[in-house]
Amino acid sequence: AELSNIVSETKNYTTEQGRIDYGRAKIELSDYVNSLNPKKASLFTNIAGIPRTLMASLDLSAPLNQGFGMLSRKQFYTSLVNMFKYVRSENNLKNLQADIITRPTYKQAKKAGLRLTDLGEKLEMREEQFMSTILDKVPGIAASQRAYTGFLNKLRMDVFDDLIKKAELSGEDVNVGSRAVEDIANTINNFTGGARVGKIEGAVPALNAVFFSPRKIKSTLEILNPRNYIDPKISKTARKAALRNLIGSLAISASIIELYSLLTGKPQETDPTSSDFGKIKVGNSRIDLTGGNGTYMILLSRLLKQKIKNQKGEVKSLGSKIGQTSGFDLISQAIRYKLSPNASLLVDILSDSNAIG
Repeated sequence: AELSNIVSETKNYTTEQGRIDYGRAKIELSDYVNSLNPKKASLFTNIAGIPRTLMASLDLSAPLNQGFGMLSRKQFYTSLVNMFKYVRSENNLKNLQADIITRPTYKQAKKAGLRLTDLGEKLEMREEQFMSTILDKVPGIAASQRAYTGFLNKLRMDVFDDLIKKAELSGEDVNVGSRAVEDIANTINNFTGGARVGKIEGAVPALNAVFFSPRKIKSTLEILNPRNYIDPKISKTARKAALRNLIGSLAISASIIELYSLLTGKPQETDPTSSDFGKIKVGNSRIDLTGGNGTYMILLSRLLKQKIKNQKGEVKSLGSKIGQTSGFDLISQAIRYKLSPNASLLVDILSDSNAIG
């Protein structure tokens, strides 16, 4: 009752800070109600998510991992700056959440399925990298979770607001539940690694026990799907945004690779059948500048050209003869690389070798 009174008292805000206070009050009430009958994550999925959580923590990887597709948008850089606030304080993340749920476009975003995540007990509402609640109280890991979640939520919502304005100006229907709003949300989800997986949304925590990032895999496949750029049934604003995101991120990556080549005098790989394509070579190390999406482009190029170029520069044809790599081998290896740490370890044990032999 006390929390409800606070919500009522702060509802008629007249300032920006008042809006945040109202949002915080709503969150406090919702959190308290949920705590009365908490839904605990299953022990199996919680434990299964620990290795991935450890691998994704103690860094700030969201921008160049799931945020890669938004590199050419100004919202990427404002979200990047704010990400460090969420590292410092949980209070800053709560202020972001309060800001989002009190925006005029929030109902449109939620109805359309824009992926806005949190750090609660519902694993399906978390980012894939943190599908475990067991390590939430560990200081370094908790800060990483806040940075990852905060960056993506702000980025998605800021871009959503921008595209809704553009769609409205172009005469599209942007009312709650409209097709255009849903298309815009899908485009943003796809380019930030948060694609929806249809009727099996609730099974994502279990899928994460097998694959490292099911949503990220689906997102990349959607990015590579030509239908999302040419189908006239899809919102024009969403199609233009998707094309701009794709060309913009690829152009920035290509520019960085070319600039590095010019500054160092070291030519970089341009053959898409090589595993070094889309990467910067620094000694024996490789820095991926495609947000992980380059692996799909390399696989597709190899299958289409029926050739593979190794790191020694040798070009070999695909085939089924003894000693040759076949297209099936490439697909099997690609799937194996996408397994979760637990599933990958099990396959390594059963096959008595790791993914590279």
